[in-house]
Amino acid sequence: MTAITAITAIFLMGLIQGEIDIFGVLESLDKMPQQRQFISAPQQNAAYVGGQGSGKSIALCSTAILNALDDPNGYSLIGRLHMPALESTTMKTFLELAPEDQGRWHASKKMFRFANGHDVIFRHLDITDPKIVGHIKSLNLSAAYVDEATEISLEVYYLLVGRIRRKTAKRRIMRLASNPAGHDWVWKHFFDPKRRPELLDSNLGITASTMDNPFLPAEYVQNMLNTYPEDWAQRFIHGSFNDFSDVVYKEFTEATHVWNADKRHAVFGGETEPPLEWPVIIGIDIGSDMDPWACTIDAVAPNGTLFQYAEVYGSSLLIAEIAAQIHEKVGGRRIFGMAYDYANRQAALELAEHGIFGQPAIKEVRPGLFKMAQYYHIDPRLEHPFDPEVKGSPRAFISSRCVNSIRETGAYKWHKDRSGNPTGEPAHDNSHSPDARRYAIHTFRPFPEKTPVPRKWENPELDALSRMYWRDEERFQDRSMRFSPRAREHRTIQDWQQMAAAGPRRFQRPRYSKFVRV
Repeated sequence: MTAITAITAIFLMGLIQGEIDIFGVLESLDKMPQQRQFISAPQQNAAYVGGQGSGKSIALCSTAILNALDDPNGYSLIGRLHMPALESTTMKTFLELAPEDQGRWHASKKMFRFANGHDVIFRHLDITDPKIVGHIKSLNLSAAYVDEATEISLEVYYLLVGRIRRKTAKRRIMRLASNPAGHDWVWKHFFDPKRRPELLDSNLGITASTMDNPFLPAEYVQNMLNTYPEDWAQRFIHGSFNDFSDVVYKEFTEATHVWNADKRHAVFGGETEPPLEWPVIIGIDIGSDMDPWACTIDAVAPNGTLFQYAEVYGSSLLIAEIAAQIHEKVGGRRIFGMAYDYANRQAALELAEHGIFGQPAIKEVRPGLFKMAQYYHIDPRLEHPFDPEVKGSPRAFISSRCVNSIRETGAYKWHKDRSGNPTGEPAHDNSHSPDARRYAIHTFRPFPEKTPVPRKWENPELDALSRMYWRDEERFQDRSMRFSPRAREHRTIQDWQQMAAAGPRRFQRPRYSKFVRV
Protein backbone atom coordinates (compact mmCIF):
# COMPACT_ATOMS: atom_id res chain seq x y z
CA MET A 1 0.00 0.00 0.00
CA THR A 2 1.44 3.39 -1.00
CA ALA A 3 1.79 6.39 1.29
CA ILE A 4 -1.04 8.26 -0.43
CA THR A 5 -3.53 5.41 -0.07
CA ALA A 6 -2.44 4.85 3.52
CA ILE A 7 -2.91 8.46 4.53
CA THR A 8 -6.43 8.72 3.08
CA ALA A 9 -7.67 6.81 6.09
CA ILE A 10 -6.50 9.61 8.43
CA PHE A 11 -9.18 12.13 9.37
CA LEU A 12 -7.62 13.71 12.46
CA MET A 13 -6.37 17.28 12.41
CA GLY A 14 -2.74 18.27 12.65
CA LEU A 15 -0.83 18.93 15.84
CA ILE A 16 -1.80 22.60 15.65
CA GLN A 17 -4.98 23.87 14.08
CA GLY A 18 -4.59 25.67 10.78
CA GLU A 19 -6.40 26.32 7.53
CA ILE A 20 -5.93 22.79 6.22
CA ASP A 21 -4.76 19.34 7.28
CA ILE A 22 -3.14 16.58 5.25
CA PHE A 23 -6.49 15.02 4.36
CA GLY A 24 -7.69 18.36 3.04
CA VAL A 25 -4.57 18.59 0.88
CA LEU A 26 -5.25 15.19 -0.65
CA GLU A 27 -8.87 16.10 -1.34
CA SER A 28 -7.81 19.28 -3.16
CA LEU A 29 -5.21 17.69 -5.43
CA ASP A 30 -7.70 17.40 -8.31
CA LYS A 31 -7.83 21.20 -8.40
CA MET A 32 -4.08 21.61 -7.88
CA PRO A 33 -2.41 19.54 -10.64
CA GLN A 34 1.05 21.03 -9.97
CA GLN A 35 0.90 19.89 -6.35
CA ARG A 36 -0.21 16.42 -7.43
CA GLN A 37 2.67 16.20 -9.90
CA PHE A 38 5.17 17.34 -7.28
CA ILE A 39 3.94 14.99 -4.53
CA SER A 40 3.87 11.93 -6.80
CA ALA A 41 7.01 12.74 -8.85
CA PRO A 42 9.12 9.61 -9.49
CA GLN A 43 12.31 11.62 -10.13
CA GLN A 44 14.98 11.65 -7.46
CA ASN A 45 15.12 15.46 -7.43
CA ALA A 46 12.19 17.84 -7.95
CA ALA A 47 11.64 21.59 -7.56
CA TYR A 48 8.29 23.36 -7.20
CA VAL A 49 8.84 27.01 -8.13
CA GLY A 50 6.06 29.57 -8.40
CA GLY A 51 4.39 32.73 -7.24
CA GLN A 52 3.38 33.56 -3.71
CA GLY A 53 0.35 31.62 -2.53
CA SER A 54 0.75 28.93 -5.21
CA GLY A 55 0.88 26.16 -2.58
CA LYS A 56 4.63 25.47 -2.60
CA SER A 57 5.19 25.06 1.15
CA ILE A 58 2.07 22.94 1.56
CA ALA A 59 3.19 20.68 -1.28
CA LEU A 60 6.69 20.40 0.22
CA CYS A 61 5.46 19.50 3.72
CA SER A 62 2.82 17.12 2.36
CA THR A 63 5.48 15.30 0.38
CA ALA A 64 7.64 15.01 3.51
CA ILE A 65 4.73 13.59 5.55
CA LEU A 66 3.60 11.09 2.93
CA ASN A 67 7.12 9.88 2.25
CA ALA A 68 7.80 9.49 6.00
CA LEU A 69 4.63 7.42 6.48
CA ASP A 70 5.82 5.09 3.73
CA ASP A 71 9.42 4.83 4.98
CA PRO A 72 9.68 3.22 8.45
CA ASN A 73 12.76 4.11 10.51
CA GLY A 74 13.82 6.72 8.00
CA TYR A 75 15.51 10.07 8.65
CA SER A 76 14.59 13.28 6.81
CA LEU A 77 15.59 16.94 7.02
CA ILE A 78 13.45 20.00 6.36
CA GLY A 79 15.48 23.19 6.10
CA ARG A 80 15.56 26.84 5.19
CA LEU A 81 18.39 29.36 5.28
CA HIS A 82 17.43 31.08 8.55
CA MET A 83 15.85 29.46 11.62
CA PRO A 84 13.30 32.22 12.44
CA ALA A 85 11.82 31.97 8.95
CA LEU A 86 11.85 28.16 9.15
CA GLU A 87 9.98 28.19 12.46
CA SER A 88 7.36 30.77 11.49
CA THR A 89 6.55 29.35 8.05
CA THR A 90 7.64 25.86 7.03
CA MET A 91 7.64 24.27 10.49
CA LYS A 92 4.26 25.79 11.31
CA THR A 93 2.80 24.45 8.05
CA PHE A 94 4.23 20.98 8.73
CA LEU A 95 2.70 20.84 12.23
CA GLU A 96 -0.67 21.95 10.86
CA LEU A 97 -0.58 19.12 8.32
CA ALA A 98 1.00 16.31 10.36
CA PRO A 99 -1.73 13.97 11.73
CA GLU A 100 -1.61 14.00 15.51
CA ASP A 101 -2.21 10.28 15.89
CA GLN A 102 0.72 9.37 13.65
CA GLY A 103 3.60 10.69 15.68
CA ARG A 104 4.92 12.98 18.39
CA TRP A 105 6.54 16.43 18.24
CA HIS A 106 9.75 16.96 20.24
CA ALA A 107 10.03 20.73 20.55
CA SER A 108 13.45 20.82 22.18
CA LYS A 109 15.00 18.75 19.38
CA LYS A 110 12.94 20.40 16.60
CA MET A 111 11.99 16.89 15.50
CA PHE A 112 8.79 15.02 14.61
CA ARG A 113 8.95 11.27 15.24
CA PHE A 114 6.35 9.27 13.35
CA ALA A 115 4.82 6.13 14.87
CA ASN A 116 6.72 4.01 12.33
CA GLY A 117 10.06 5.33 13.60
CA HIS A 118 10.72 7.88 10.84
CA ASP A 119 12.29 11.09 12.21
CA VAL A 120 11.91 14.48 10.51
CA ILE A 121 14.31 17.16 11.80
CA PHE A 122 14.19 20.92 11.16
CA ARG A 123 17.48 22.78 10.65
CA HIS A 124 18.58 26.14 9.30
CA LEU A 125 21.07 25.94 6.44
CA ASP A 126 23.33 28.90 7.08
CA ILE A 127 26.72 27.23 6.60
CA THR A 128 28.53 30.27 7.99
CA ASP A 129 27.64 28.63 11.30
CA PRO A 130 30.37 25.95 11.73
CA LYS A 131 28.06 23.85 13.91
CA ILE A 132 25.58 23.51 11.07
CA VAL A 133 28.24 22.46 8.56
CA GLY A 134 29.44 19.74 10.90
CA HIS A 135 25.92 18.48 11.61
CA ILE A 136 24.96 18.33 7.94
CA LYS A 137 28.12 16.50 6.95
CA SER A 138 27.43 13.79 9.51
CA LEU A 139 23.80 13.18 8.50
CA ASN A 140 22.62 9.94 6.90
CA LEU A 141 19.34 11.01 5.29
CA SER A 142 16.49 9.32 3.50
CA ALA A 143 15.28 12.64 2.07
CA ALA A 144 15.89 16.38 2.25
CA TYR A 145 13.34 19.16 1.76
CA VAL A 146 14.37 22.80 1.31
CA ASP A 147 11.91 25.69 1.43
CA GLU A 148 12.80 28.92 -0.41
CA ALA A 149 15.70 27.12 -2.05
CA THR A 150 16.88 30.25 -3.88
CA GLU A 151 18.02 31.62 -0.50
CA ILE A 152 20.71 28.96 -0.14
CA SER A 153 23.85 28.61 -2.23
CA LEU A 154 24.68 25.85 -4.69
CA GLU A 155 27.31 24.68 -2.20
CA VAL A 156 24.61 23.96 0.40
CA TYR A 157 22.55 22.11 -2.22
CA TYR A 158 25.49 19.88 -3.11
CA LEU A 159 26.16 19.33 0.59
CA LEU A 160 22.61 18.07 1.15
CA VAL A 161 22.59 15.89 -1.97
CA GLY A 162 25.69 14.15 -0.65
CA ARG A 163 23.92 13.31 2.61
CA ILE A 164 20.94 11.47 1.04
CA ARG A 165 22.47 8.01 1.31
CA ARG A 166 20.38 5.97 3.78
CA LYS A 167 20.51 2.32 2.66
CA THR A 168 17.17 1.31 4.22
CA ALA A 169 15.19 4.14 2.56
CA LYS A 170 12.56 3.12 0.03
CA ARG A 171 13.13 6.36 -1.88
CA ARG A 172 16.07 8.72 -1.57
CA ILE A 173 14.74 12.06 -2.73
CA MET A 174 15.51 15.78 -2.70
CA ARG A 175 12.61 18.25 -2.91
CA LEU A 176 12.83 22.03 -3.27
CA ALA A 177 10.20 24.78 -3.11
CA SER A 178 10.84 28.44 -3.87
CA ASN A 179 9.92 31.65 -5.61
CA PRO A 180 11.87 32.10 -8.85
CA ALA A 181 15.07 34.15 -8.71
CA GLY A 182 16.01 34.51 -12.36
CA HIS A 183 18.50 32.25 -14.09
CA ASP A 184 20.17 31.11 -10.87
CA TRP A 185 21.36 27.63 -9.91
CA VAL A 186 17.79 26.37 -9.31
CA TRP A 187 16.83 27.31 -12.87
CA LYS A 188 20.05 25.84 -14.31
CA HIS A 189 19.56 22.49 -12.53
CA PHE A 190 15.78 22.05 -12.87
CA PHE A 191 14.36 24.27 -15.62
CA ASP A 192 17.08 25.00 -18.18
CA PRO A 193 16.02 23.07 -21.30
CA LYS A 194 19.71 22.84 -22.29
CA ARG A 195 20.90 21.31 -19.01
CA ARG A 196 22.95 18.12 -19.09
CA PRO A 197 21.08 14.96 -20.22
CA GLU A 198 21.49 13.29 -16.83
CA LEU A 199 19.83 16.30 -15.18
CA LEU A 200 16.96 16.13 -17.67
CA ASP A 201 16.23 12.61 -16.44
CA SER A 202 16.77 13.02 -12.70
CA ASN A 203 15.64 16.63 -12.04
CA LEU A 204 12.00 17.62 -12.46
CA GLY A 205 11.00 21.30 -12.49
CA ILE A 206 7.40 22.37 -11.88
CA THR A 207 6.15 25.95 -12.16
CA ALA A 208 2.93 27.53 -10.91
CA SER A 209 1.55 31.04 -10.69
CA THR A 210 -0.47 32.57 -7.87
CA MET A 211 -3.58 32.37 -10.07
CA ASP A 212 -3.23 28.59 -10.31
CA ASN A 213 -4.45 28.28 -6.71
CA PRO A 214 -8.28 28.31 -6.87
CA PHE A 215 -8.59 28.50 -3.07
CA LEU A 216 -7.11 31.99 -2.70
CA PRO A 217 -9.52 34.89 -2.06
CA ALA A 218 -10.06 36.97 -5.18
CA GLU A 219 -9.18 40.19 -3.37
CA TYR A 220 -5.83 38.70 -2.32
CA VAL A 221 -4.67 38.32 -5.92
CA GLN A 222 -6.07 41.69 -6.97
CA ASN A 223 -4.36 43.41 -4.05
CA MET A 224 -1.04 41.86 -5.06
CA LEU A 225 -1.49 43.04 -8.65
CA ASN A 226 -2.18 46.57 -7.42
CA THR A 227 0.72 46.58 -4.95
CA TYR A 228 3.59 44.86 -6.80
CA PRO A 229 5.73 46.61 -9.43
CA GLU A 230 5.54 44.96 -12.84
CA ASP A 231 8.95 43.23 -12.76
CA TRP A 232 8.35 41.93 -9.24
CA ALA A 233 4.82 40.81 -10.17
CA GLN A 234 6.26 38.74 -13.01
CA ARG A 235 8.43 36.90 -10.51
CA PHE A 236 6.30 36.67 -7.36
CA ILE A 237 2.84 36.35 -8.93
CA HIS A 238 3.30 34.83 -12.38
CA GLY A 239 6.33 32.72 -11.44
CA SER A 240 8.55 34.04 -14.22
CA PHE A 241 12.31 33.36 -14.32
CA ASN A 242 13.13 36.68 -15.98
CA ASP A 243 16.28 38.28 -14.58
CA PHE A 244 16.12 41.73 -13.06
CA SER A 245 18.11 44.27 -15.03
CA ASP A 246 19.09 47.93 -14.97
CA VAL A 247 17.93 50.00 -11.99
CA VAL A 248 16.51 48.28 -8.90
CA TYR A 249 13.63 50.70 -8.28
CA LYS A 250 12.31 51.24 -11.78
CA GLU A 251 9.29 53.29 -10.70
CA PHE A 252 11.24 55.78 -8.61
CA THR A 253 11.24 59.30 -10.08
CA GLU A 254 11.68 62.70 -8.52
CA ALA A 255 8.32 63.83 -9.95
CA THR A 256 6.36 61.13 -8.09
CA HIS A 257 8.49 60.27 -5.03
CA VAL A 258 10.11 63.55 -3.93
CA TRP A 259 8.29 66.42 -2.24
CA ASN A 260 9.40 70.05 -2.27
CA ALA A 261 10.60 70.76 1.27
CA ASP A 262 10.48 74.53 0.65
CA LYS A 263 6.68 74.52 0.36
CA ARG A 264 3.92 73.86 2.87
CA HIS A 265 1.71 70.82 2.33
CA ALA A 266 -1.75 69.89 3.55
CA VAL A 267 -0.69 66.33 4.38
CA PHE A 268 1.70 67.82 6.98
CA GLY A 269 -0.92 70.12 8.44
CA GLY A 270 0.32 73.09 6.45
CA GLU A 271 4.00 72.58 7.34
CA THR A 272 7.03 71.70 5.24
CA GLU A 273 7.91 68.58 7.26
CA PRO A 274 5.91 65.77 8.91
CA PRO A 275 4.26 66.63 12.25
CA LEU A 276 6.29 66.11 15.43
CA GLU A 277 3.78 63.59 16.80
CA TRP A 278 4.44 61.12 13.96
CA PRO A 279 6.94 58.45 15.12
CA VAL A 280 10.16 57.90 13.19
CA ILE A 281 12.15 54.87 12.08
CA ILE A 282 15.89 55.17 11.45
CA GLY A 283 18.22 53.05 9.34
CA ILE A 284 22.01 53.30 9.53
CA ASP A 285 24.49 51.87 7.03
CA ILE A 286 27.76 52.06 8.98
CA GLY A 287 30.62 53.39 6.88
CA SER A 288 34.29 52.50 6.67
CA ASP A 289 37.53 53.90 5.30
CA MET A 290 36.23 53.19 1.80
CA ASP A 291 32.48 53.71 2.11
CA PRO A 292 30.44 56.63 3.47
CA TRP A 293 28.07 56.57 6.41
CA ALA A 294 24.39 56.77 5.48
CA CYS A 295 21.50 57.35 7.86
CA THR A 296 17.87 57.79 6.80
CA ILE A 297 15.12 59.15 9.06
CA ASP A 298 11.51 58.36 8.09
CA ALA A 299 8.36 59.72 9.70
CA VAL A 300 5.50 57.21 9.73
CA ALA A 301 2.08 58.69 8.95
CA PRO A 302 -1.04 57.29 10.67
CA ASN A 303 -1.97 55.47 7.42
CA GLY A 304 1.49 53.85 7.18
CA THR A 305 2.95 56.11 4.48
CA LEU A 306 6.65 56.87 4.97
CA PHE A 307 8.19 60.31 4.58
CA GLN A 308 12.00 60.50 4.72
CA TYR A 309 12.53 64.07 5.83
CA ALA A 310 16.23 63.93 6.87
CA GLU A 311 19.49 62.13 6.25
CA VAL A 312 23.03 61.94 7.57
CA TYR A 313 25.61 61.17 4.90
CA GLY A 314 29.35 61.51 4.56
CA SER A 315 32.81 59.92 4.65
CA SER A 316 35.44 60.20 7.39
CA LEU A 317 32.85 61.31 9.93
CA LEU A 318 33.49 60.92 13.63
CA ILE A 319 30.89 58.89 15.48
CA ALA A 320 30.32 61.82 17.84
CA GLU A 321 29.46 63.99 14.82
CA ILE A 322 27.07 61.39 13.42
CA ALA A 323 25.33 60.98 16.78
CA ALA A 324 24.98 64.76 17.18
CA GLN A 325 23.41 65.11 13.72
CA ILE A 326 20.95 62.27 14.39
CA HIS A 327 19.87 63.80 17.71
CA GLU A 328 19.44 67.20 16.06
CA LYS A 329 17.35 65.91 13.14
CA VAL A 330 15.16 63.64 15.23
CA GLY A 331 14.32 66.58 17.47
CA GLY A 332 11.42 65.88 19.79
CA ARG A 333 10.00 63.02 17.74
CA ARG A 334 9.46 59.58 19.25
CA ILE A 335 11.80 56.95 17.81
CA PHE A 336 9.79 53.82 17.03
CA GLY A 337 12.89 51.85 16.04
CA MET A 338 16.47 52.16 14.86
CA ALA A 339 18.22 49.43 12.83
CA TYR A 340 21.79 49.24 11.60
CA ASP A 341 24.24 46.81 10.06
CA TYR A 342 25.66 45.06 13.10
CA ALA A 343 28.69 43.77 11.18
CA ASN A 344 30.67 46.71 12.58
CA ARG A 345 29.92 46.01 16.23
CA GLN A 346 32.52 48.42 17.57
CA ALA A 347 30.89 51.36 15.78
CA ALA A 348 27.49 50.28 17.11
CA LEU A 349 28.84 50.25 20.68
CA GLU A 350 30.34 53.71 20.24
CA LEU A 351 27.00 55.00 18.92
CA ALA A 352 25.35 53.65 22.08
CA GLU A 353 27.81 55.67 24.17
CA HIS A 354 26.41 58.80 22.51
CA GLY A 355 22.78 57.86 23.13
CA ILE A 356 22.09 56.19 19.75
CA PHE A 357 20.55 52.86 20.70
CA GLY A 358 19.50 50.54 17.91
CA GLN A 359 19.13 46.89 17.07
CA PRO A 360 20.60 44.61 14.39
CA ALA A 361 18.74 45.08 11.14
CA ILE A 362 16.98 42.33 9.24
CA LYS A 363 19.46 42.19 6.37
CA GLU A 364 17.81 39.71 4.00
CA VAL A 365 18.60 41.38 0.68
CA ARG A 366 16.00 40.04 -1.74
CA PRO A 367 13.02 40.10 0.64
CA GLY A 368 14.07 43.59 1.73
CA LEU A 369 14.36 44.83 -1.86
CA PHE A 370 10.99 43.27 -2.61
CA LYS A 371 9.39 45.14 0.29
CA MET A 372 11.06 48.41 -0.71
CA ALA A 373 9.88 48.03 -4.32
CA GLN A 374 6.31 47.72 -3.04
CA TYR A 375 6.64 50.94 -1.04
CA TYR A 376 7.97 52.74 -4.14
CA HIS A 377 5.29 51.21 -6.39
CA ILE A 378 2.62 53.67 -7.54
CA ASP A 379 -0.64 52.11 -6.38
CA PRO A 380 -3.53 53.33 -8.59
CA ARG A 381 -5.96 53.06 -5.66
CA LEU A 382 -4.17 55.75 -3.64
CA GLU A 383 -4.33 59.53 -3.90
CA HIS A 384 -1.03 61.39 -4.27
CA PRO A 385 -0.56 63.64 -1.20
CA PHE A 386 1.49 66.30 -3.02
CA ASP A 387 0.29 66.37 -6.64
CA PRO A 388 -3.41 65.60 -7.32
CA GLU A 389 -2.69 65.36 -11.06
CA VAL A 390 -0.56 62.23 -10.53
CA LYS A 391 -2.67 59.10 -10.93
CA GLY A 392 -1.98 56.86 -7.95
CA SER A 393 0.66 57.24 -5.28
CA PRO A 394 3.64 55.41 -3.76
CA ARG A 395 3.80 54.65 -0.05
CA ALA A 396 7.28 56.10 0.49
CA PHE A 397 8.50 59.63 -0.26
CA ILE A 398 11.80 61.51 0.11
CA SER A 399 12.29 65.18 0.97
CA SER A 400 14.02 67.35 -1.62
CA ARG A 401 16.61 68.14 1.09
CA CYS A 402 17.83 64.51 1.14
CA VAL A 403 19.95 64.94 -1.98
CA ASN A 404 22.16 61.89 -1.40
CA SER A 405 19.20 59.56 -0.87
CA ILE A 406 17.52 60.85 -4.04
CA ARG A 407 20.70 60.48 -6.08
CA GLU A 408 21.53 56.96 -4.89
CA THR A 409 17.97 55.60 -4.99
CA GLY A 410 17.58 56.63 -8.63
CA ALA A 411 21.02 55.25 -9.60
CA TYR A 412 20.81 51.99 -7.62
CA LYS A 413 21.31 49.16 -10.15
CA TRP A 414 21.53 45.39 -10.39
CA HIS A 415 25.04 43.98 -10.58
CA LYS A 416 26.36 42.37 -13.74
CA ASP A 417 29.39 40.14 -14.16
CA ARG A 418 32.29 40.85 -16.50
CA SER A 419 30.37 39.34 -19.40
CA GLY A 420 27.46 41.70 -18.83
CA ASN A 421 25.14 39.01 -17.47
CA PRO A 422 22.91 39.89 -14.49
CA THR A 423 23.88 38.19 -11.25
CA GLY A 424 20.58 38.72 -9.44
CA GLU A 425 22.27 40.80 -6.74
CA PRO A 426 22.31 44.60 -6.36
CA ALA A 427 25.50 46.48 -7.16
CA HIS A 428 27.59 48.02 -4.41
CA ASP A 429 27.73 51.44 -6.07
CA ASN A 430 25.07 53.87 -4.83
CA SER A 431 23.89 51.32 -2.27
CA HIS A 432 24.53 53.19 0.99
CA SER A 433 21.37 55.27 1.43
CA PRO A 434 19.13 52.57 -0.14
CA ASP A 435 20.63 50.02 2.27
CA ALA A 436 20.06 52.26 5.27
CA ARG A 437 16.42 52.83 4.38
CA ARG A 438 15.94 49.15 3.62
CA TYR A 439 17.26 48.25 7.08
CA ALA A 440 14.67 50.52 8.71
CA ILE A 441 11.68 49.56 6.59
CA HIS A 442 12.38 45.83 6.39
CA THR A 443 12.95 45.65 10.15
CA PHE A 444 10.04 47.75 11.41
CA ARG A 445 7.37 48.02 8.72
CA PRO A 446 4.97 45.42 7.28
CA PHE A 447 4.52 44.65 3.63
CA PRO A 448 2.31 47.30 2.00
CA GLU A 449 -0.13 44.61 0.87
CA LYS A 450 -0.93 44.09 4.57
CA THR A 451 -1.58 47.76 5.32
CA PRO A 452 -5.13 49.05 4.82
CA VAL A 453 -5.93 51.40 1.96
CA PRO A 454 -7.08 54.81 3.31
CA ARG A 455 -10.87 55.17 3.47
CA LYS A 456 -12.76 58.05 1.93
CA TRP A 457 -13.79 59.54 5.27
CA GLU A 458 -10.14 59.61 6.45
CA ASN A 459 -9.24 62.26 3.84
CA PRO A 460 -7.94 65.24 5.89
CA GLU A 461 -9.20 67.71 3.29
CA LEU A 462 -12.87 66.81 3.92
CA ASP A 463 -14.92 68.92 6.29
CA ALA A 464 -16.55 67.39 9.36
CA LEU A 465 -19.97 66.94 7.69
CA SER A 466 -18.48 65.15 4.67
CA ARG A 467 -16.44 62.83 6.90
CA MET A 468 -19.60 61.92 8.85
CA TYR A 469 -21.48 61.20 5.62
CA TRP A 470 -18.81 58.90 4.16
CA ARG A 471 -18.27 57.12 7.48
CA ASP A 472 -22.01 56.41 7.80
CA GLU A 473 -22.12 55.30 4.17
CA GLU A 474 -19.27 52.82 4.81
CA ARG A 475 -21.00 51.44 7.90
CA PHE A 476 -24.20 50.93 5.90
CA GLN A 477 -22.29 49.09 3.17
CA ASP A 478 -20.59 46.89 5.79
CA ARG A 479 -23.95 45.92 7.29
CA SER A 480 -25.34 45.20 3.83
CA MET A 481 -22.40 42.96 2.97
CA ARG A 482 -22.66 41.05 6.25
CA PHE A 483 -26.41 40.44 5.90
CA SER A 484 -27.49 37.03 4.68
CA PRO A 485 -30.87 35.32 5.05
CA ARG A 486 -31.08 32.48 7.55
CA ALA A 487 -32.56 30.11 5.01
CA ARG A 488 -30.43 29.90 1.91
CA GLU A 489 -32.73 27.48 0.04
CA HIS A 490 -35.27 28.88 -2.42
CA ARG A 491 -38.85 29.06 -1.10
CA THR A 492 -42.06 29.27 -3.10
CA ILE A 493 -45.23 31.21 -2.20
CA GLN A 494 -46.84 27.94 -1.06
CA ASP A 495 -43.92 27.28 1.29
CA TRP A 496 -44.32 30.68 2.93
CA GLN A 497 -48.09 30.18 3.26
CA GLN A 498 -47.63 26.81 4.94
CA MET A 499 -45.09 28.31 7.36
CA ALA A 500 -47.52 31.12 8.24
CA ALA A 501 -50.42 28.69 8.79
CA ALA A 502 -48.33 26.54 11.10
CA GLY A 503 -48.01 29.37 13.60
CA PRO A 504 -45.03 30.20 15.79
CA ARG A 505 -42.89 27.39 17.13
CA ARG A 506 -42.93 26.72 20.85
CA PHE A 507 -39.75 27.70 22.63
CA GLN A 508 -37.62 24.76 23.80
CA ARG A 509 -34.73 25.20 26.15
CA PRO A 510 -31.46 23.75 24.80
CA ARG A 511 -30.29 20.55 26.48
CA TYR A 512 -27.02 22.08 27.57
CA SER A 513 -28.70 24.91 29.50
CA LYS A 514 -28.13 24.69 33.23
CA PHE A 515 -29.37 26.80 36.08
CA VAL A 516 -27.20 27.41 39.10
CA ARG A 517 -28.74 28.31 42.43
CA VAL A 518 -27.24 31.55 43.73
